[in-house]
Amino acid sequence: MKDKEVSILIVEDEVNVLNSLNSIIGRRYEQVYLANDAQKALNIFRNEDIDLVVTDIRMPGMDGLTMLQKMKSQKPNLRRLVMSAYSESEYFLQAIDLGVDGYIVKPFSKEKLLETIKQSAKSIINERIVEISNIQIAKSEKDLRELNQTKDKFFSIIGHDVKTPVSTIASYSSILVDEFEEMEKEEILQIIKIIRNSSFRAIDLLKNLLEWAKMQTGAISFNPEIINICDIIDEEVDFASNSWAKKNISIEQLSKTDDFVYADKNMLRTVFRNLFSNAIKFTPEKGEIQLSSKILKQDGDFIQISIKDTGVGIPEKALNNLFSIKDKYSTEGTEGEKGTGMGLIFCKEFVDIQGGNIKAESTLGQGSVFSFSLPVAKKE
Repeated sequence: MKDKEVSILIVEDEVNVLNSLNSIIGRRYEQVYLANDAQKALNIFRNEDIDLVVTDIRMPGMDGLTMLQKMKSQKPNLRRLVMSAYSESEYFLQAIDLGVDGYIVKPFSKEKLLETIKQSAKSIINERIVEISNIQIAKSEKDLRELNQTKDKFFSIIGHDVKTPVSTIASYSSILVDEFEEMEKEEILQIIKIIRNSSFRAIDLLKNLLEWAKMQTGAISFNPEIINICDIIDEEVDFASNSWAKKNISIEQLSKTDDFVYADKNMLRTVFRNLFSNAIKFTPEKGEIQLSSKILKQDGDFIQISIKDTGVGIPEKALNNLFSIKDKYSTEGTEGEKGTGMGLIFCKEFVDIQGGNIKAESTLGQGSVFSFSLPVAKKE
């Protein structure tokens, strides 16, 4: 930010003096406006962002001091310099009472004029720097508060959710140690299954914790490449086949074989796997899941991938905050399947990193549609 970027309005009723001022000041400052009376100056002031006014005091019609008062009322931080002759001491005193920033005596010297303006320009620039710094500091403080709130919320969620499976493991392990000799084989096997499932749940939560920590520190790698959407969908549908086949859910795939995106494969898999596993989890037995992809008409640079189910749906009040850590939404699936409630938060993070968008539509009791967009792979 340089002194010459300051905008200056020169007001002088004597044309020769006005031209002389313009010649001296205009060579050193980029934005100089001229007016030969107070009314014209006020019109310019209303239409332009003026930082400094240099004005004669005695002018026909409205005098310079009255004009400055009007300007100051509209822009309190306006810098003001007045010009007058030695013989006009009464105006000089009025200018002091008005609180002007400087007084230029006529006839003025070029050096004195430029030095006075330079000092005012420096003050203006310093005020701007302080203002910008204050805005940046306020924003940094706000961002830090939000980050700390998010971090606290995340650890609160993880701490609360980890406590349940760990407590279950500890409790049932104690039962095994204390009552093993008296227990039937089936009872032992049932407890071992509970411990195993609780262990898997705790591991998932800890994985989420590590993944979130990587995202917050920028340590997570991002390696975009050209990917065929259909291939990813096929692989993920096959990967989850035990889950959807167990519930007799029918899978309809409508994605096109020539839909290619430019994305990070691991992130894409994570997003699709989370959304697809949720669709399976919340779709009842013999339900349907439809998978599709299409180029967005309003923005041909993105492909939208959608997962539509005939599941239980999501309450309207929870729909707007599905992807926010501040309002984590978690509920059991149709067969009691549990989740960490963090999957959708990671989905949003991964889609955002790649410049895309993610959204959800749902009708309670009828099903949901989750869609996310990724950049189209540019053809060579």
